[in-house]
Amino acid sequence: MFTPIETPQAWHGAELQASDAWRRRLTETEIAALTRAADAARDAPCPGFGKWAFEVPELEPLLAWTARQLEHGPGVVRINGVPVDRLPRDMLRRLFWGFCVNLGTPVYQTSAGEVWPR
Repeated sequence: MFTPIETPQAWHGAELQASDAWRRRLTETEIAALTRAADAARDAPCPGFGKWAFEVPELEPLLAWTARQLEHGPGVVRINGVPVDRLPRDMLRRLFWGFCVNLGTPVYQTSAGEVWPR
């Protein structure tokens, strides 16, 4: 017989949509840290650079919260507030990769389904 899952990972779309527990807006300090780190990593290969090229100690609480949500919460987060209209596309790419490399081991996947690194 099946046993109902009674953990945060078991959610219905309407419940998740109604909850703010998995959503987080970046603060100005966090945005500044991300843009500073993305600018500092401008010569690093992207994708491909490691945590060493994107140091953001100011984001430790955010990264810890994100990891908890992904591993022990609903398995999804929504982080908004990145000023995408003010930043060049290459900086946004480094910012995203740098955030991910600080969170865990990112894997780049193209729209064709190709995964890097192989």
